[in-house]
Amino acid sequence: MATKAEHAEVIARLSKHLPPPIAPATAQNTAAPAGKKGKKGKAPEAPAPKAGATRDRGAMFDGRDLNKDGKLDKEEFMIRQSDPEQAAKNFVKFDKDLSGDVNREEYVKSGK
Repeated sequence: MATKAEHAEVIARLSKHLPPPIAPATAQNTAAPAGKKGKKGKAPEAPAPKAGATRDRGAMFDGRDLNKDGKLDKEEFMIRQSDPEQAAKNFVKFDKDLSGDVNREEYVKSGK
């Protein structure tokens, strides 16, 4: 189809919207950097978390405790959860005293 003369104009117009061609693989552009192992070697260690990168569980609790009663009911606990299904399971696990809510101590200790 690309070799037909009637399609040359269409191909020329559309080609400007394509990304530039990828260079063919060579030994130079596929070699692992010096000092690092390839896919079969051990993966490099993840960098250590930066100071302050660890989330303060107490502050997180305070942000979720909307009515400031010192405990999270299930509705407060579920706010801003990225995985609601897992969060519902966590709520049950965090509620150590089976009171139906999660107090600050339960939240801080269970989240670690």
